[in-house]
Amino acid sequence: SITAWSRQEAITREVEGSEEVIWSGRVLVGCGVEGLSGMTTFGWEMDISYGEYIFPETSMAHTAPRTYLPPVEMMGTFETWDFTYEMAYPAISSSSALVSVPVTGTYQDLGSETIEVGGMTYEDAWHLRSEYTMELTALGVFTRDYPAEADFWYVEGMGLVKELHVDTETESIILARELIEMTWEELPDEDEEDDTGMDTDTGMDTGADTGMDTDTGMDTDTGMDTGADPDTADTGI
Repeated sequence: SITAWSRQEAITREVEGSEEVIWSGRVLVGCGVEGLSGMTTFGWEMDISYGEYIFPETSMAHTAPRTYLPPVEMMGTFETWDFTYEMAYPAISSSSALVSVPVTGTYQDLGSETIEVGGMTYEDAWHLRSEYTMELTALGVFTRDYPAEADFWYVEGMGLVKELHVDTETESIILARELIEMTWEELPDEDEEDDTGMDTDTGMDTGADTGMDTDTGMDTDTGMDTGADPDTADTGI
């Protein structure tokens, strides 16, 4: 069994001095796939509006889970792991999908390093890199596939603090975001009860999770400063 939940997120770009939401919805993530303690994503449900590309209420399911954050024991090993799956639409089942986008790639652990983000210095930030290709031409609306390199930096106790995706063919920045603010909401003391004797804890997990997949990625309030190149589209693997 695994623990799974949805992570809310939104991505904006600046257009003529104002921010425009181009990607909003939720990413489905989980922990415990194949007995590993790393984080995995299974798909996403998004409203996409990026220039001429408008796809409201788009649900994509991964035909195989993608591990984007391995067990912490891997830090400093410089090991790699591959992923291959298809993004199936609609996300009912891969067998009934109307369209699918093949995705292949590799992640690599690059160890820990000191980085500066938003005026703050973080020591021992875990650096992961992914090289991947999305065969967007399979959708019939894109003129080329999307080869990319993505870098992620995670900090213990905080999650993702910096992310950068670059189109390796055009060298344009597809997605760049950094942590600028984080707010923690604390649960009430589990020993506290209301006058009725019922536990006031709602059971809701309100801990902050910044671990985007671009996808990405990609919260009702992520506290992340995001930017996207207007000439290319991030489809959020």
